[in-house]
Amino acid sequence: MQLPALEKAPGSKAPHAATADRVSITAEEAEHQPFVPADRDIPELTPVPLAVGALLGIVFGASSMYLVLKVGLTVSASIPVAVLSITIFRGFSRIFRTRRATILENNITQTAGSAGESIAFGVGVTMPALLILGYNLEISQVILVSVLGGLLGILMMIPLRRALIVKEAKTLVYPEGTACAEVLISGETGGTTAKTVFAGSASGGSSLSGTRRSVCSRTSRRSCSGRATREGTSRWKSARS
Repeated sequence: MQLPALEKAPGSKAPHAATADRVSITAEEAEHQPFVPADRDIPELTPVPLAVGALLGIVFGASSMYLVLKVGLTVSASIPVAVLSITIFRGFSRIFRTRRATILENNITQTAGSAGESIAFGVGVTMPALLILGYNLEISQVILVSVLGGLLGILMMIPLRRALIVKEAKTLVYPEGTACAEVLISGETGGTTAKTVFAGSASGGSSLSGTRRSVCSRTSRRSCSGRATREGTSRWKSARS
């Protein structure tokens, strides 16, 4: 007896089953809907966002390199650069009476700034290891490795974007990328959401600054007290002799 053939469901229409790290997604929800439709033509790759992104990339790249060489780790610059991009372009529009930057222009600035930090981190954790192994690296070789590493990342992202972002938009969460996108959307829509983002950034910055002052103050007191103890000990020894 021959069993009837089973119909195969199309892979793109099959709903994702619920697992420990994701919820069940229907076929309608699985289709990716971008915030900016493909048929909408707005400015994106313009000179000013590229220049601002390059400057922010240099600043965050230098700070990332210092941190990775000093303590062996660093922080991601995606969200800070996104907030700074929105703030800078809003200031430009108010001062020079120009149009406000679009969400795509802010995204270009955020991408360029965070890419500088990422490349600096990659160089900071690989080049010292090669130096420890005995390789004598010149500055031209380090620059060449940095450029080729950035180009390799861009070229690999072109074929992987559709597979890992478009088709798996509802399955792969990407927490940092999602948070950065929400920051850019808040800056685009304005209102209470944008005010909340900037208020949170200001509060976090002030808290970090206060913590740093407190740590520096305690360190200074310990160093001063240690210096006073050493001076008192040396005077006591001189008096006894």
